[in-house]
Amino acid sequence: MSMTPMTKHHTLLKNTFAILWPLSFLILPWQTRWIIQDATLNGSVWEQARMSVYVGQILIWLTVVCGVFVFWKEWRRLLRAIWKQGSDATVRRGALVLFLMLTLASVNLQPSLIWWWQVASIVAFVSTLWIAMIPRAALLQWLFVAVLPHALLGIYQYAEQDIAASTVLGVAAQHPWERGPSVVEHGLYRVLRSYGGFPHPNILGGWLAVVL
Repeated sequence: MSMTPMTKHHTLLKNTFAILWPLSFLILPWQTRWIIQDATLNGSVWEQARMSVYVGQILIWLTVVCGVFVFWKEWRRLLRAIWKQGSDATVRRGALVLFLMLTLASVNLQPSLIWWWQVASIVAFVSTLWIAMIPRAALLQWLFVAVLPHALLGIYQYAEQDIAASTVLGVAAQHPWERGPSVVEHGLYRVLRSYGGFPHPNILGGWLAVVL
């Protein structure tokens, strides 16, 4: 039986979604990004207000868009359930309006909008995976695979006691003999902590704790 054009497109989108969501898991921890515009505060680079797009975010939104088309009926039911009439719906709408007003009233609008964009990315991605009913075992498996390179990289960084910059991987240079890098001081020695591919050792530790 031949497939109709609509069925072919749905099958193509479904197969694309099946590739995109694990790929998003693999790329999400890496800090590789395209910096659109720098921001400064008192003459120094202001990281929280820097306009940029992470590679992981691009894959996340591709996954979300693809998932919306594939699981449109499920998305529509979810949105209707969220915005259904009733006292609870009024509270939710009021809270959303209040948060948006506070964001727009912020002294520094740009970092507030960037924060909202990051939150929206994660919420949309998690919602898409939940709607797609991805098995928990598959999620944990890909989470483990995604963090494993960072664990190995962290071991290498500790042994090497120096981190070279990598634009492709989004890794910043960290030298223990300079001020700024996270180190453990032991007498006259400064022991560099492991970063993996993350901007701080504590973030690497958090990811490893989640995986464990």
